[in-house]
Amino acid sequence: MPVNIQWDNADKTIIRFEFVDPWTWKEFYGAIRESEPMHNEVDHMVFWLYDINQMRKVPPNSLGGGKQVTNLRYENTCHDHVIVGANSIIRTLGNTFNRVYSRLYDMNIHFAESLEEGRAKAHEFLEKAEAERQSRSG
Repeated sequence: MPVNIQWDNADKTIIRFEFVDPWTWKEFYGAIRESEPMHNEVDHMVFWLYDINQMRKVPPNSLGGGKQVTNLRYENTCHDHVIVGANSIIRTLGNTFNRVYSRLYDMNIHFAESLEEGRAKAHEFLEKAEAERQSRSG
């Protein structure tokens, strides 16, 4: 499968999406939909970590494709996302997405060189998101 999903940790706070060439936006959206039961089994925020270390090409319409992801998030999906292993083209696309869409769709893309760095960033963003969630709920 071109886009694999799995829990990245025993606490079930990080879902790792692993991309393997070739993949399509439709396959990515399908993987997001497949993650719904994972979101439903926990009552805390969940972070999406994208491992693209095995990816060499980006499907067409990357900005539009990324924008569609904002419509597929679940209530307990963290609004910050980390891409691991991004080359300069992916970083440029992600930074462009942030400039164009981040405020409009309340979603931010960040980058990490390794899974370890990505996990560390995920934990920071999860703490922030969980605190915001707690303050909203009273």
